Amino acid sequence: MPDEANRLKLIDAARRILSEPAKPFRSDAELLECAWLLSELRAAAPAHGRELRRMAASIAARLHERIESSSRGRAVALPALFRRCRLNRAEREVALLVALKELGMATFGPCAEMLAASAGGVAERLRMARALDSEGRLIREGLIEIETFGPFGDQPRAAIALKSALIDRDARAALPVRGQDEMLDRTHPLFEALRERKSALETARHFAHRGDLDRCNQQVRRAASVLWRTLDYNRQLPLWRLRHAQLDDAEAHIVILLIGKELGFAEAGDDLFSGDGLAQSASESIPQIRHALRLLGGRARLRAEGFARVCGGRAGGPALEDDATLGSCEFELAPAALERFGVPARRVRTAQNRGERPTMRLNQLVLGDGARRAIELALAQMRNGPLLFDEWGLGERFSYGRGMTMLFAGPPGVGKTAAAEALAYELGRPIIRVNYAELENCWVGETEKNIVRIFADAAASGAVLFFDEADAMFYRREGAIHSWETRAVNILLERIEKFEGVCVLATNRKLALDAALERRIAIKVEFQRPTAAMRERIWRKLLPRRASLARDVEIDRLAAIDLSGGEIHNVILNAARIAAGRTPPGPISARDFDEAIALETGARWSAASVRPIGFEPPRAIRRGGGRRS
Repeated sequence: MPDEANRLKLIDAARRILSEPAKPFRSDAELLECAWLLSELRAAAPAHGRELRRMAASIAARLHERIESSSRGRAVALPALFRRCRLNRAEREVALLVALKELGMATFGPCAEMLAASAGGVAERLRMARALDSEGRLIREGLIEIETFGPFGDQPRAAIALKSALIDRDARAALPVRGQDEMLDRTHPLFEALRERKSALETARHFAHRGDLDRCNQQVRRAASVLWRTLDYNRQLPLWRLRHAQLDDAEAHIVILLIGKELGFAEAGDDLFSGDGLAQSASESIPQIRHALRLLGGRARLRAEGFARVCGGRAGGPALEDDATLGSCEFELAPAALERFGVPARRVRTAQNRGERPTMRLNQLVLGDGARRAIELALAQMRNGPLLFDEWGLGERFSYGRGMTMLFAGPPGVGKTAAAEALAYELGRPIIRVNYAELENCWVGETEKNIVRIFADAAASGAVLFFDEADAMFYRREGAIHSWETRAVNILLERIEKFEGVCVLATNRKLALDAALERRIAIKVEFQRPTAAMRERIWRKLLPRRASLARDVEIDRLAAIDLSGGEIHNVILNAARIAAGRTPPGPISARDFDEAIALETGARWSAASVRPIGFEPPRAIRRGGGRRS
C-alpha cells in the first residue's frame, strides 16, 4: 500500500499529464508510463478515497484518447496493434497490464489478482473479465496467453504479437532489396508461415484443439507485416502492385501462395494449391475456411479480375461452383497476374492438368454409317448449344443435358479411341484421357476427390473427357464388395449428369456397366468389326505412299482377311519390321505381310481360342464315348 509521499507523487504526475494537451504518444515508452500511472492510481484508490478514484478515471479517459490519436502514426507500435486488432477499452487496458508485467513494471499473479489491480467498479471488472476469456480477441489475435498453474489459478502473460510490438523492431522494419528477383524471394517467409498454418488448422479440425494455431496466426501476421513494409519501401518493383490491389488479407495470402507455386517453393501438385488447401492457409480459424473457399469462386474477385484461375482453364471458366468442386480444384496464377506482378511462369503439368492436343482427324477414320452419324450429331449439339438451349428454349425444359455424354462400345481395335480423339480435334479442344489407376486411391475419400477434380479440370479447360476401359470405373454397383466402391460409382454418375462438356466412355464389356449409366448417355455408338470394303479403305489410309512395297503386294487380297483396324495397324508395322530386318533391307513383300498376319492372328486370345479354366477331361469323354479300358 503506498504511503502518503507516494500518494502525493501519483497525484502530481496525474495532474501534470492532465494539464497537457491530449497529443499522440511519441513512443511506446511514453504510453506504457501513462498505463503504469493508471495502474498505480487504481491500486492506491481503495485506501485513499475518491480523489484517486476520480483522478484514475480521468487518466483512463486521457490514455484512450491519446491511444486513438496515435494509432495512425508509425512511431509507436502498440496503438497500431490495438487498432488492427480492433480492441475495445477494456481489452486495451488488459493488454497494457500484461505488457507492464512482461517488462517488470507491475506484479500480479492469477487473473483474479489482475482484476483486483484494475480496481474500478463492477462494470469495469466485468468488461475486463470478458477480455480475458479464452475465445476473446486478445487470445485470438495472439496478444496474450493464459497459463494454468494448478491451484495457483490461470495466469495471463504476453503472447508473440504483444512481445513483438514491445521488443522486436525488425518486424516493423522496411527492408530494401536489390531487384525484382530478390523481392520475389522475400515472399518465402510468408509462404512458409501460411503453409504451417494450414497444418495447424488441420490438426485443430482432427483433434479438436487449437494446438499451435495461435502461434501460426501470429507468424503469418508478422511475416505479412514485414513483406508489406518491404513492398512499400520498394515501390519501383512490379510486385509492389500487389500491395495496392485492394485485396483483403485472405485474398492477398492466396495470391502469395500461388506466387510461391510459380517460384517452386512447393511441388506444383501439392494439395496446398487445391481450393481446400488455399482456403485453410488463408484462414485464422476453422469457421473462416468456408468463407475463404468462396473467394475462389468463378464470380469472386480473385478469378473474375484475373488474379487466379483453375489450372489449365480460363479465368472465369465454367468450373462447377459447389464447395466440393472448388475444394478439389487445383489453382494457379492467371496469366494477367503473372505479367502484372512480374512473376516468371513455371507451368508444371500435373496429373490433374494434362489435356493433350489431339492429332487424329475425322476424315482419317474409316467408320460405319452409324458411328459416323453419331459423331456428327454430337458435333451439331456442341457447335450449336446456344441455338438449341437458349433460342429454341430447350434449356427452359431441361435442367441438365447441355453436355454430351457418349458411349463407344465394341470389340478391341475397331476405332473407339481414335474416334474420341477425332471428336476432340473437330471441336478444337484438348482431350483428357482417364483410366482407373489415376482415379483410384487407397485412402478413404481420395478417390472421390480425384473424380471431382478430373471433371472440374475438364470443365475449366473445355477438354473432351475420355474414359478408356470405362467398365473398370462404371461397373455394376450390385457387385460391389466395399461401400467405398459404391460411393465412387455414385460420384461418377452424379458428375456425368452435371457435366456440361463432352464426355466419351469406351468399353468392350458393355454389359458390365451400371444400369443407371444408360439414361445418362445421350448417344450410344456400336463399333463393329470392319467389312471387306472398310478394311480396304483402312489399308489404303494406313499404308504411306512413300512405303517401299514389292510388286506382289495386293491390297484387295490383304483386305479379304478378317482383321480389325487395330490389327491392320499392327500388321503393317510388323511387316515393315520384317522387311527392315533383312540384309539388305528390302521392300515389304506379300510374304512379309503374310508372316505379320500370322503373328497377329496366331496370338489372339478371343473366347473361341481360349480353353476353359480347369482340368481337361479325357478325350473319350469329350467325344461322348465310354471310358477307355
